[in-house]
Amino acid sequence: MSQQQMPNLVELYEGTTEHVHHILSGIKQDQAKSPTPCSEWDVSALIDHLVGGAEIAAGCLSGNPPNIPFGASASSYSGESDLTKLAKIYKELASKALSAAKSPGALEGKVVTPIGEMPGGMFLGGCCMDNIIHCWDLAKATGQDTKLDPQAVEVSYQMFVPDALDQGRTSGFIGPLVSVPEDATMQDKLIAYSGRHP
Repeated sequence: MSQQQMPNLVELYEGTTEHVHHILSGIKQDQAKSPTPCSEWDVSALIDHLVGGAEIAAGCLSGNPPNIPFGASASSYSGESDLTKLAKIYKELASKALSAAKSPGALEGKVVTPIGEMPGGMFLGGCCMDNIIHCWDLAKATGQDTKLDPQAVEVSYQMFVPDALDQGRTSGFIGPLVSVPEDATMQDKLIAYSGRHP
């Protein structure tokens, strides 16, 4: 994706976090232990992962990476079981990450992350993709609308398919590739490349 085509990643991140918060707010407490398409995690664990992702984004973008394993179901709030409180915590952490991302030069240099240094734009783009993929997982698991923002899907596909997702598959973070028809939507192609059945 050329620089001319590259959208505003800060705005994209803001949109994906708003979508995550919307889905989190629609989850009922009795759905916490329901299975998700992300097979190793139930709803509760996946929420913890998303909270941890926002916590990592906020810390890394402000130059203070938290001691949280990247890709794990872990956050500083893992002991909290109230889903309403977790939705609020997620929103607060995402707001901190967004504020840090808006700081002058925040995305122009390298960002120190739990898996090493990477360009700030690439890091924030990865946060966007993590948000939409797991937003889909949670929506699917809890009977909510699974439609994702087309621009976020397009950017994630262009930035991370095939290289980054193939690396994730090799590392065991992502399940086997799922085949979809050639004329499948971009959302279905991204979901399938992420090892899920659309």
